[in-house]
This record gives sequence, structure tokens and C-alpha cells, in this order.
Amino acid sequence: MTHAFAGTVLLPGEESDGLAAVLSTDPDDIRLSAGAEELGAWSATDTKVEPLGKGVFSVNLAGEQILFTPETPAQFAEAMSVPLQPAPVEEKAEKKVSVRKSEKEDAKRQKAEAKVAKQRAKAAGVVAEKEVLGKGLTFAVVGVSAAVMGALVAISVTL
Repeated sequence: MTHAFAGTVLLPGEESDGLAAVLSTDPDDIRLSAGAEELGAWSATDTKVEPLGKGVFSVNLAGEQILFTPETPAQFAEAMSVPLQPAPVEEKAEKKVSVRKSEKEDAKRQKAEAKVAKQRAKAAGVVAEKEVLGKGLTFAVVGVSAAVMGALVAISVTL
């Protein structure tokens, strides 16, 4: 049965939007075309398709590798008899290392946060020491200012 899948083609390492292409499959051949031009045809036995994840497939066409992103990745994977996603890699030994690593990172972060808090407290103390008026005198100035404002309002109302 013949299938045609529209999508984009990139070469490995290429970082662009890719070339709009159609990858056609039948039991004997795989054909790649862009627009009206056929880019190539390969024997189905000389091709290998592997999922890379996120709907992208590595397609080895008789030694030539391309990255194909079909518009319908699930249907493409089914037609090519490959999984949609790559098999997960088991990393049991690395998990223990990453737990230890994250514990060290947490301890480092807590130490840095404590240092920042200490510096902020010290800076706040320096500001308090450098106050020009002090709390009592500031309170008196604000009180006298309020009394003067009240007196000015009273005078303006009587005029």
C-alpha cells in the first residue's frame, strides 16, 4: 500500500525551517520529493527510520541521513512500523548521583541565601545608624508640621 506524508526535511545539524517535502512509501521503494521535483528514490530494504522525539524522525536512506518531521507523525510512525517516541534510556546509577548533586546544590543555595540575608541586615543597620534626626525628633517634626498645616487651614477658612 502506498502512503504519502507531507512534512519538512532537514540535514543533521541544520538549523532552519527545513524544506517542504513529501515522503512517499510503498512496499518496495521510498521516494522523497519537493514540489514537482523528485529528490530521490531508495529501496525500502536500504532505509531505516528511527524516532527522535517530538514528531521528528531520523531517516537513513541507503547511507544518506535526513531528519523528517511529518505533519502527521503518528500515522507516519504506524506506516513505517516504528514507535512514535524513542525508547527511554535507563539511568538508575545516574539518578543517585543527581540526587546527591541536587542535595549539594540545595545546601549551596541555602548558604548563599543566608549570606545575602546577613548582608541585608547589616546594610539596614548601617542606614539606622546614619539617621540624621532619629525617631523622636522625626516624630516631633511631623507633629509640628501637622499643627502648622491645621492652623493655615483654619486661617484660610476664616478669610
